[in-house]
Order: sequence, then structure tokens, then C-alpha cells
Amino acid sequence: MLNGRLNNSLEQPAHGLETKLRVGRLTLINLVVIIVSVIILPARLADWMA
Repeated sequence: MLNGRLNNSLEQPAHGLETKLRVGRLTLINLVVIIVSVIILPARLADWMA
């Protein structure tokens, strides 16, 4: 479903959509990085404290 939507937006040379996709991708990457750091860092700190 997502791939189809991406392909459709790529086929249409709409600059606004392209920038929206780019911004959305960046925010998604930021969210993933934040979630990973929030999950991994406390575990690492607990390992170091032990």
C-alpha cells in the first residue's frame, strides 16, 4: 500500500508532494533514532551501573 502511494507520487512531477515526502522521511528517521536511543541508552546505562 505504501509502495503504491510512493510510486504514484513519484510518477506525478508534483514538487510540493516531493518536498512533503522528503520532510516526512526525515521526520520518520528522526523518530526512529529517538525511539532507538530512548530504548537502548537506558539499557546501556543499566549495564554500566551494574
